[in-house]
Amino acid sequence: MRFYFLLYALVLVTFSGIAQLENSAVDQRLLEVYSTEQIANMTTNQPQSLAYLNYYVKNAYQVLTDIPESKWIHFKDISEINYSKTGEKLTAADFNDLNILKLDIVRKQEEYLTYRVGETGTVIVFIAPRVLIEQFNSLK
Repeated sequence: MRFYFLLYALVLVTFSGIAQLENSAVDQRLLEVYSTEQIANMTTNQPQSLAYLNYYVKNAYQVLTDIPESKWIHFKDISEINYSKTGEKLTAADFNDLNILKLDIVRKQEEYLTYRVGETGTVIVFIAPRVLIEQFNSLK
């Protein structure tokens, strides 16, 4: 009887944790990189880290449009960015569903990176990590 009670309690806690995770404000892009268990662990033990990751995927870059050719032509194309796990190149088609956590981008803390999206007049600016941290901390 005790075994069944423990089993029932374990199942109940597991499902309530998953339900809590699904109802919380976890950006779906995090679930593409982190397992449900890792997210649940962060929710419980590192809520500040989870909050920052949510902030990061939403704010780590800005898209600027209608940039004159005389400006965007000097930037590298986004096709020079690789996906970290597959090594595949980023394309303009990937641009609409961008998950910065899946990209192989190395930056210094103070460094902004700017890439053009083909020859569209659109550029993407990856915000300097230190600036993102300062912006996040100012929200507290």
